[in-house]
Amino acid sequence: MKVLIVEDDNKIITALTYCFQLVWPTIEIVATRWGEEGINLAESITPDVIILDLGLPDIDGLEVLKRLRLFSRIPVLVLTVNNDEASIVQALESGASDYVFKPFRQMELIARVKRLIVERMETEAGAPMFFRSITYDYSRRAITMNNSIITLSCIENEIFNKLIKEYPYVVNYSSLSKAVWGDYYDGSIDTLKVHIRHLRQKIEEEPGKPRIIMTKIGVGYYLVKP
Repeated sequence: MKVLIVEDDNKIITALTYCFQLVWPTIEIVATRWGEEGINLAESITPDVIILDLGLPDIDGLEVLKRLRLFSRIPVLVLTVNNDEASIVQALESGASDYVFKPFRQMELIARVKRLIVERMETEAGAPMFFRSITYDYSRRAITMNNSIITLSCIENEIFNKLIKEYPYVVNYSSLSKAVWGDYYDGSIDTLKVHIRHLRQKIEEEPGKPRIIMTKIGVGYYLVKP
């Protein structure tokens, strides 16, 4: 598991890192005090959860949150000193998954982070999802459409799972590679193209003219509805 902390107070980063490693020894912590770098890290390392301070030195935390939501559904726990209702509503409407007020209790925050990660894992392995005329079941590695059951390979299953979770956003090559293989490596783009082609042959009426799995040239793939 990987946690990204975007926070400008080094004392908070140090304290959280110590507590996480104490109760969760296998956790990997990545931290930055800059909002712009936080956005770039979220895209490049694909953390399991993000802890985001709203008071950052370069850009407003809410702006960071809005930009994160342009390409990712990663759970975001917001840290804020503002406990008024308007601030909470604004954070939630911008895409926050949860929030904690400063000063906060460290173990409570870690418990909330664990809950967000568990909820995301349960969603990934949970009930079938519906998209257009498609019923998608991750656990069975199957798509049902036009009264037919289409079995997916393991890699096709991970690709479609990532695309449907991130709909309607574009999933870039790096994020898709990490979702499938756990890392991005030289040649992964070409390998992804092969599996996307196979996936299109299974679910598209005209694989050469796709209408479900679309390509954003030079960036990645995304799903569309009519």
